Amino acid sequence: MSDQQPRGEQPPTGWSPPPQPPSSSAGSEGPGTGSGDASTGPRGGGAPQGDPFAGGLYGGGDQRSAGTYGSGYGQQAPRPAGTDDLRPADQRMWATLTHVAGIVVPVLGPLVAYLVLKDRGLFVQDQTKEALNAHISLALYFVGLYIAFGILSLITLGLFSPLLALPPLLWFPLVLFGILAAVASNRGERYRYPLVVRFVR
Repeated sequence: MSDQQPRGEQPPTGWSPPPQPPSSSAGSEGPGTGSGDASTGPRGGGAPQGDPFAGGLYGGGDQRSAGTYGSGYGQQAPRPAGTDDLRPADQRMWATLTHVAGIVVPVLGPLVAYLVLKDRGLFVQDQTKEALNAHISLALYFVGLYIAFGILSLITLGLFSPLLALPPLLWFPLVLFGILAAVASNRGERYRYPLVVRFVR
């Protein structure tokens, strides 16, 4: 027929092909193409976008299962060697016994306790040191008063000799302050003796 378009000839001017249906493969590209939908993760997989724990809180791995200092949940970092070897309850007990021992054996009791316990905890170190300083100060007061009253007695030909009975009375305030210190240490409080020269620091 004469009205049919011969082969090899161009289509008439203004002619366009019919529209094609949308391809079913659009948007189904794999995770490695980077042009998928919003729920597709980055190349190589991973958590969906918008996950606050993706890569761990603030990065560096999932920290929801990390414990203290990253050593596992519920675990703490190891303490430095030689610090706080005694439990708090044991430190309070030994501090209390040190103050009581000072009443029974002045100077010597706190001295032995300090030498043995000074590296076993901060609290017991503080209280044994305080008890030792208190007993050293008391011993110096005792000796100083005896020397002063003895010299006065010699100068006055025995007029001040009754004063030589006063230095032993220093034991009574020692007992009082020792009991107060023992009670305070048992509660975990750092007691301070009055009128103490702190030779040991």
